[in-house]
Amino acid sequence: VLTKSEAYAGSPGFSAETTTMTLIRGFLLVISALVIGAFFTVLTVQRTRQIGLLKAMGASNGYVLRDGIGQMTILVAASTIVGVSIGTALIAVVGRGDAPVELDPTAIAMSAASLVVAGVLGSLVAFRRITQIEPAIALGVET
Repeated sequence: VLTKSEAYAGSPGFSAETTTMTLIRGFLLVISALVIGAFFTVLTVQRTRQIGLLKAMGASNGYVLRDGIGQMTILVAASTIVGVSIGTALIAVVGRGDAPVELDPTAIAMSAASLVVAGVLGSLVAFRRITQIEPAIALGVET
């Protein structure tokens, strides 16, 4: 007698589907990093004057970077928690129907952690711009 896992593993269609889904998850992770990076690039551009003011008051690049990356990490982590909660609730409702859905808590945690890491990496490009902001130019002061 085969277990459910052994039966799935023996199916060539299951193996091909698993590979396809893994590739899709990888692409979605890369796309997520790009979208998060673009979002924080726009946010950084909008905050140029504020960052310039901080630097004019003596804030170091390190301080401004730590502040920005800290805010971004909190925002990405909170958004991930909200997304996982909504997704889990939807799966709980959909999974009651004819097509049961099984959630693996480890896979969810790994996906969420990967998304947060991808978000941090994606935003680093935007935050590199912070170190290049000149206070006088950001504040519109003519020299």
